[in-house]
Amino acid sequence: MRVVDARVCGSSDAPVTVRGWVRSVRRQKKWSFLSLSDGSCAETLQVVFPGRVDASVTTGSAVAVTGSLQQHMRLPEKELHCAEDSASAIELLGGADAETYPLQKKEHSFEFLRDVVHLRGRTATMGSALRVRHTLSGAVSASLDSQGCTQVHTPIITGSDCEGAGETFRVLPAAELRASSGGGGGGGGIAAEAADGSAAGGATGAGFFGTEAHLTVSGQLQAEAFAAALGRVYTFGPTFRAENSNTARHLAEFWMIEPELSFAGAAEAMDSAEAVVRAAVAAAEERNAGDLAVLDQAFGEAAARRSAAADPAPYARVSYSRVVEMLQEAHARGEAPAGKDGEAVDAVQWGDDLSSEQEKWICAQHADRPVFVTRFPRSLKPFYMLQADPLEDESGPVVEAFDLLVPGVGELAGGSAREHRLSNLIAAMETHGLIDAEGKAGPLEWYVDLRRYGSTPHAGYGIGFERLVQFVTGIKNIREAIPVPRAPGLCLM
Repeated sequence: MRVVDARVCGSSDAPVTVRGWVRSVRRQKKWSFLSLSDGSCAETLQVVFPGRVDASVTTGSAVAVTGSLQQHMRLPEKELHCAEDSASAIELLGGADAETYPLQKKEHSFEFLRDVVHLRGRTATMGSALRVRHTLSGAVSASLDSQGCTQVHTPIITGSDCEGAGETFRVLPAAELRASSGGGGGGGGIAAEAADGSAAGGATGAGFFGTEAHLTVSGQLQAEAFAAALGRVYTFGPTFRAENSNTARHLAEFWMIEPELSFAGAAEAMDSAEAVVRAAVAAAEERNAGDLAVLDQAFGEAAARRSAAADPAPYARVSYSRVVEMLQEAHARGEAPAGKDGEAVDAVQWGDDLSSEQEKWICAQHADRPVFVTRFPRSLKPFYMLQADPLEDESGPVVEAFDLLVPGVGELAGGSAREHRLSNLIAAMETHGLIDAEGKAGPLEWYVDLRRYGSTPHAGYGIGFERLVQFVTGIKNIREAIPVPRAPGLCLM
């Protein structure tokens, strides 16, 4: 029987067996008390054992306990009582050395837990985070299924860089990597590519695949190809960036939810993204109440965020130009958000990118609710976004792009209508240096083909899944929002 079932099962003298890991053990003269967890829920099951339990049963050990479920004397939950005449009621399945087991019954910093990432899922906070992450994953897929989207599995190894800006990990056969570095070293098949396109040891990476290959930074471009065949699709998988960013907001490996919708514009894409976020919040509230209580106690703030996101009023949609105007007005009043370290910053100008602090401030101006910011300057966005005619308050070329900003996190999602007109797409690619002297798009020639053969208006967006986990749970550092974090200097397991 699992702990989640045992806690709500009716009292009975019939023996049941529960297996799990010991969170803590207290030995008294006449009784011993074990706190047992099996990962099925946030709560533990208290085991009551007559006498002193064997010394081999320690914090971290795996046990099978047989007894009867009885009502707790003071709490609305069950306890597992071992029979007084049963010396074998607790079977030790796997011991844990009390002197060396890292997770003793005390507070551990998240920094410490990252060094024992193979064990941190056994802690109450991380166990709850993992269960909520599971719920959010299912809710996202269910929401997109209900919107008529087909999931497609886009490649992790790719010949194209979707964003054209972020540093990528180049994929090389281990033998080629060793040869390019003079034959020394061990294995290795991934090299971080520098911003100028060079790789470790000068390797070209063209041998195995016949072209340079990278770990994907996004599945969006490939998803567009399948949307042109299936109508509505989404990809949900890992993406990689070799940017040397050691912050609480960035990972080298992270998961992205990326829907693409044919015969749709930016407005429909925003509707879809809002529906996904609402579904994710609702699912966590419904299925993970105990886990959210643990996380709210650890981090705070998230309960109010979830409530605001679930409010039936539509998420506000405000243009980038209006946001700049709001920030300039606040700066003139001395009320503009400070920089990330609390320092004063200059007034934002049209064409500037928005900082994380400014994004959170924008949410605060809208009752701490999610906000869509729309119609960004073309210079801030990638080549594939649909160019739009500027309005009177816009100081330069704009694209039909949007970011979804949420309290406490900042940017959660980004998307746009895609440029579906062949001539406009080629012009944008030329501006970004993606068209060669022969007028070809190199590894992106297939993407241009999509505009040659049955191109349609379409739109899409990407949600950073770990940031969604952060938003729902209140987790401060993104490295706690993923089971095994990857970042500069961090590659355990």
